[in-house]
Amino acid sequence: MLITSIFTSLLFIFFHKYIVSILKIYDKPDNFRKKHLIPTPITGGILVYLNFLIFILFLNLSNDFNLEFLNIEKNFTIKNLNLLFCFSSLFFFMGLIDDKYTINSTLKFFISLVFVLLFLNLDNSFLISKVQFSIINYTFFLNSFSSILITSLCFLLFINALNMYDGINLQSSTYSLFLIFFLIFNDYYSLLLYIIFIPLVFFIYLNYLGKSFLGDGGTYLISFLLGAIFIKFYNYASVPVDTIVLLMIIPGIDMFRLFFIRIYNGRSPFNADRNHIHHMLIDRFKYNNSIILLNLINLIILFFALYYNYSLLIILLLVIGYFILINKIAK
Repeated sequence: MLITSIFTSLLFIFFHKYIVSILKIYDKPDNFRKKHLIPTPITGGILVYLNFLIFILFLNLSNDFNLEFLNIEKNFTIKNLNLLFCFSSLFFFMGLIDDKYTINSTLKFFISLVFVLLFLNLDNSFLISKVQFSIINYTFFLNSFSSILITSLCFLLFINALNMYDGINLQSSTYSLFLIFFLIFNDYYSLLLYIIFIPLVFFIYLNYLGKSFLGDGGTYLISFLLGAIFIKFYNYASVPVDTIVLLMIIPGIDMFRLFFIRIYNGRSPFNADRNHIHHMLIDRFKYNNSIILLNLINLIILFFALYYNYSLLIILLLVIGYFILINKIAK
């Protein structure tokens, strides 16, 4: 299946111009938030979705692959993955329609909420059942209502945070790779993880050349899938919740800062602007230095998430460092 994913991704790159000519979905520069020089195809999400689709077709139509999957996959059942594919498709196509025609941001949020609630109602194995922190030797078990509430909130926050963190080439895609590396280094094996990883690597090639963007379709798809995988990992591995928060702290805190500023100024928290950390960095340091700095931060976070047991202290230091950086580059 991994070879199939590589072959599919290579074919996608080879026929990329033809695919673009059929779909005609572009991100057009506006000389305000979007400063790329020419309209850029939004095809990154299509590459990831295509690989997931082929994986699901193999899973359901090939008895040999089905048996192989059951022998090696320990974290997802076929039923899990079929349902995950259905709702991933809903998120992907909502994002793709938004990329093509633009959907009201508030409406997208409420549609996402409905999708998440339906998904959790149909498969409770994706519910967060407990909360544990690194600094206390105690586990808080959640009742049905609080489990649905907290899990829904986690999904929605991560989906919106990653979507808002997708601002410059290689930003959200390399960040997603760091999340996948964390799972791999923690010996969390799932075929689904590699079905996301492989097309992401090929997309990074296109994105680096400025030939493709993820778009909302891509970020919604990847964030929903990674969110589901991380919940499975959290329930399976019993890692402290602050370790997960640490991995997602930069996109998360940037999102909350933007929400606060927009609401304070009497605007919708979902209204787009140029106050994101990536906008401020490239205005001050240009693109190359900005993406190097962001990925250096991701690398440091990955190191502490893997090898340091007290994540709350690192989270505190990162939050302080984040606001010091914002204060410096805002001047």
